[in-house]
Amino acid sequence: MFRDYSPALLWGHHYIEFGKIPREGLCGLFEHVSMKDSVKLMLTLLPNTENIYALSDFTFTSEQDLQKYLTLISDFPEVTREVLSLSELSYRPLSKKLTPLAPCDLTPLLSVYHDLIGKKKIFEEALLFLKESALSPVSPLWKRGMW
Repeated sequence: MFRDYSPALLWGHHYIEFGKIPREGLCGLFEHVSMKDSVKLMLTLLPNTENIYALSDFTFTSEQDLQKYLTLISDFPEVTREVLSLSELSYRPLSKKLTPLAPCDLTPLLSVYHDLIGKKKIFEEALLFLKESALSPVSPLWKRGMW
C-alpha cells in the first residue's frame, strides 16, 4: 500500500509547530487542549485554592504541554505555582511530595508515565498512583474530569 514511503500519522498530536513542517506523507489530527479554561474551572470549583502543583514527565508531549501551561499559568497570580516533574524525580519521591499537599491544593495532570530512573506506568496505573499519593484533587487539563 505505501510502497514509496511510510506515512506519519499524527493522532491527537500536541506539538502543532512540528506538524507545520512540510513533509511528504505527514498528516493527522491535532488535539487542542483548553488548559486555561480548565484551570479557570478548577479555581472556580475550589475557590480556596492557594497552590497549584502541575505534574509532568519528560515525554515529548508532556514537555510541549508544560510549555503551554507555564505560559498561561501566569494569568493566575492569586495562586502559587510549582511543577513536580518526573524528569527530576522518581515515583517514590514524587509520592512523598504529593502526600502532604492540602485538599485545597490543585494538581493538574500533564503526564506521569515515565520517571527519572526509567520506570513506566500506563494511564490506569498512573491514576491509581496519584489516587494513593495525593489528598489534593488531581485533574487532567483535558475533558476527562476531576478526581
